[in-house]
Amino acid sequence: MTSKQPHLPQEVLPRPTKLMQIILTLLCPWLVFALANLGAGLYLKHYPQNRGYWLIQQKWSMLLNLNKPADWLVLGDSSCNQGVVPEVLGNELEGNAVNLCTIGDSLALNDAWMVSKHIQKHGAPKNIVIVHVYDMWDREIKLNVTSQTPLAWGYWNQLEPNFEFDLTEQKDVFLNKYVPLYSQSTSLKKVLKDNQNLFKSKDYHLADDGFMPVTEANDWEVEQDAKGHLKNTAKKSDFAFSDTNQDSINAIIDLAEKHDINVYLANSPLYEELYQNPDFRKYYDQVQQGLATISDRSDKVKRILVEPMTFSKTEMENVDHVIETAAKSYTEKLAQEIKQVRN
Repeated sequence: MTSKQPHLPQEVLPRPTKLMQIILTLLCPWLVFALANLGAGLYLKHYPQNRGYWLIQQKWSMLLNLNKPADWLVLGDSSCNQGVVPEVLGNELEGNAVNLCTIGDSLALNDAWMVSKHIQKHGAPKNIVIVHVYDMWDREIKLNVTSQTPLAWGYWNQLEPNFEFDLTEQKDVFLNKYVPLYSQSTSLKKVLKDNQNLFKSKDYHLADDGFMPVTEANDWEVEQDAKGHLKNTAKKSDFAFSDTNQDSINAIIDLAEKHDINVYLANSPLYEELYQNPDFRKYYDQVQQGLATISDRSDKVKRILVEPMTFSKTEMENVDHVIETAAKSYTEKLAQEIKQVRN
């Protein structure tokens, strides 16, 4: 007698409906894009390719993770990033100093936002030193740069000065902040072309206090850069602050007066032969007249290095970036002038 096998139902998978097929068709490319974008973001985090973006993110991270309020908060652009040595400044002026300088296209807006965030998170710094190149003051905001600020969405209207970005501008901020396949496509293309260095880190180095030491001069680049500055200044007519920089410096003055902060505004280092050129000086001197109106607005603001400290091409990387030995000399001069003007 043979036993009867129990009848087992045959499972049949349902065929996807047209709606499901449409949804899968729409979602798959976005899922692939999201994963590729995530991978690009992780890659750029470990192997940064854009030094300017990297510098902004590093300096903001330093600000957010300070252990105590800074006695001397140094702000500005890349000329300051490798021109002001906090150790020297702190020793000369007796206090802890930190260099949070980023790049020129961050504008004085980044300075103001850093002061505002420092006050929110750590309390008011005692002193602020601001160092910028002469040709920063007429520049307008660039959202691709501003978007690199590593703060939560909406930071632009939570700090001083606050901005109201429209929907188009917010879209640009989103793409530049969260979509590296879009915002850093040029860097990624270069990496893929040079695949031998795909997993080789760039030689970016910051000291613990934020100073970026550069040891080798580039006299050829200094001369080429000087020619470029002469051409650019020849094209410019009368100097005027950009709206963004004007609003930003006004915000810094307001914060300084409200929180009793001393602000020292300095010219960056400059190539000696460029400064001696009379055609260049026509525009440069106009910038200085504009900067004088800032210090006239408030007793909390003092101008230092009104006559810029100049250097030879053997001490520079370009017309406003000095090497480490010259940076120490520049910082010592900066401290001397602060001692002369502070109350």
